[in-house]
Amino acid sequence: MIRISLNGKRCILGTSGLVVKPEKWDGRIGRMKSKSAEALQFNYQLDNIYDTI
Repeated sequence: MIRISLNGKRCILGTSGLVVKPEKWDGRIGRMKSKSAEALQFNYQLDNIYDTI
């Protein structure tokens, strides 16, 4: 779930079950590590959420 507040208005977006193990997450860039099919799909879904914002 993503919660954003701007100018006193709140928006909540669901991440629809996007879950990643901590060892597969790159916190510095905010994306899943690797170029595997799993990581590419996960990061693609993350990009779609960012585009919605």
